Amino acid sequence: MSVATPHAKVGDRLGRIAKSIAVRKDFESCLENLVAGQLTSFDEVWGSSCALLAASIVATGRKVLVVTRDIKVQDDLYDDLETWQFNIGSGPKAAKLPTITTISGSPRLSVDQEYGDRLRLLKRISGGDQPSLVVASVQSLLQPVPNAELLKQDARLIRQGQRLDVASFTAWLESHGFHRTTAVDLPGEFSFRGGILDVYAPDWLQPVRVELFDDEVESLRHFDLQTQRSSADVVQIELTVIDPMARHVDHFASYLADGTIVLELEPNEVNEQTAQYIERFSDPSQLITSDTHRRSLGRLAMAAVERLSQGQFPNHWRLQAESIGEFGGDMAELRTELDRIGKDFDVYVIARVEGELERIQEILSTTKTMRSGRLHLGVGCVHHAYRLRDEKVCVIGCDQMFHRGELRRGKARRQGKAIDSFLSLRDGDLIVHLAHGIGRFRGLKMLHREGQNTEHLELEFHGGTRIYVPATRIDLVQKYVGGT
Repeated sequence: MSVATPHAKVGDRLGRIAKSIAVRKDFESCLENLVAGQLTSFDEVWGSSCALLAASIVATGRKVLVVTRDIKVQDDLYDDLETWQFNIGSGPKAAKLPTITTISGSPRLSVDQEYGDRLRLLKRISGGDQPSLVVASVQSLLQPVPNAELLKQDARLIRQGQRLDVASFTAWLESHGFHRTTAVDLPGEFSFRGGILDVYAPDWLQPVRVELFDDEVESLRHFDLQTQRSSADVVQIELTVIDPMARHVDHFASYLADGTIVLELEPNEVNEQTAQYIERFSDPSQLITSDTHRRSLGRLAMAAVERLSQGQFPNHWRLQAESIGEFGGDMAELRTELDRIGKDFDVYVIARVEGELERIQEILSTTKTMRSGRLHLGVGCVHHAYRLRDEKVCVIGCDQMFHRGELRRGKARRQGKAIDSFLSLRDGDLIVHLAHGIGRFRGLKMLHREGQNTEHLELEFHGGTRIYVPATRIDLVQKYVGGT
């Protein structure tokens, strides 16, 4: 009996699809016309095939910015890129531009994870390392960024062996919004005790411990928030402290290199969401205007990406991807549907983790598709299945195939674990709210709302801001378990 192509070879096969598109003369000609300024569209791009299109462009050596209509589509596409990003040479090294959800002007904006992630990405690009591929929602692009020169001016370096005036330096930290505390727990905090200065900058993944001998920096080490144990030594650290309450005016596109290709997914939907976001925002003057947004992107090579073949632009290229409908509700229907597709297409079934592959192979072992050698199993992410007519390839994600709910990967810097009951929380425990980030649990409080008293979790965030979460929505809160 034949078996599915093993995962180790599937990566190479998937990589060849992107590379084969990248070297097509019609594809390269379309890209050259786009960079030369011609109005361009990429049509028949269905479901998760947009990740393949973006990866194919990156395989030509070009930089790409993908613009989505909202954060959900942005997150899905970023996940989908995992299927391709390690399979086209060195990979696109995809990055995501977060949308800040904290109210602008709030003192805790400086400890908001999205703020820190945006700052880290801006520093990376301004330092000459623009990711090959950036995914951004239109909401994230409408939020202004600091000027690149300002980014450099508001940075301080600390190196091993240098002299450091602690009083002056800590005063500088406080003047730039850092909060002095007895022990560092959150980004935007610092502490100083017994010749040891702990600092946690907003864009760092881990805090740093500065050990001093008199006024000389003796060592710099990352340390773990939970154990307080120091880990790897570092030669120097850079603190970039952009005032989060300042009114920035630059557009993210100003950081991107000339020749960067902008892919706007479903422009009509993006334009609609742009107008709605500006209209509903509490203070639209804090956002970039729609005209400035379009003008900023317009200096780059901008193309529309659409599901249907519109043909409105003379310069266009069709991926020829097709959507795949829902799969059957039971295993028999699933196998039948898979065999129907496998008559004419090689089928790639993509699992989230490698541990699933053996079980999937067992479930699909009786299909004609597997026996014919047309079934290939790989690891990655595919939110929405599709097939490519030219390549005779079908790509399916396990979550869609088996009707599983979405499992979004946790964020890298801050990890939380589910709370079964608020009884497992104690006053002062660190928590992670899914929308507001890290804070502290401050007990339970009865609030009178809609004619009745209901129990709420009281949560405190940096700067003293407090919110109240109904006990019935405890799923919005996780127990903080530290950084990675």
